[in-house]
Amino acid sequence: MSINGSVDVFNPFFLLCTYFMFAYGAVKNLPDYRGDKRASIKTSATIFPTIRDAVIVSSVLLFTPYLLLVGLVFAGVVGTIYLLDLGFVVILSLIIREMWLTMTPEGLEKAHTISFFYAISFLMFTLVLMSPNLLTLVIVLGAYAWTLLVSKVKVDSRAERRDWKTTVNS
Repeated sequence: MSINGSVDVFNPFFLLCTYFMFAYGAVKNLPDYRGDKRASIKTSATIFPTIRDAVIVSSVLLFTPYLLLVGLVFAGVVGTIYLLDLGFVVILSLIIREMWLTMTPEGLEKAHTISFFYAISFLMFTLVLMSPNLLTLVIVLGAYAWTLLVSKVKVDSRAERRDWKTTVNS
C-alpha cells in the first residue's frame, strides 16, 4: 500500500491484512504451550486451561479474516476479485487438521511453520490482486527469497539460544 501512496489506517486492505496477521498470531504460541504454562508465562495460548481449548480458539480465529473479507466484498468496499483469496481456506483447513491430529509440541511447531508460509502467501497474493504490476512481482519474489534464506539458515529468535548472549556474559 505504501508503494501506491501513503498508508491509510482505515484502508480496508490494511485492516484486513492487520487482522489476518493478528489471527495468525494465535498459532504462534501453541508449540510452546506446555513450557509456557509450567513457567506461568501468559500468552495467547496459555490463557486457556488446556492445549485443546487453545487449539479450538486458534482454529476459529484463523477463519475469521475470511468472514471479514466476504463482508467487505458484500458491502461493496472491495471488489469481488478479492474473493480469490478464499482459495487459501483449503490450505488453512490442512493446517487446522494438522493441529488437531497432533497436539504435541513437534506437531504444533510443524503446523506453525506451515502457517507462516500460508500467512506470507495470503498477504503476497492479496498484494498481487491489489496491484498487479512488475514491482509487485519483484516484492513477492523478494519476500519468498528472504523467507527461504531465513529457513535455510535456521535462525532461532529465542534469546537463550543466541550466540551473543554467551559472549556478552563472558
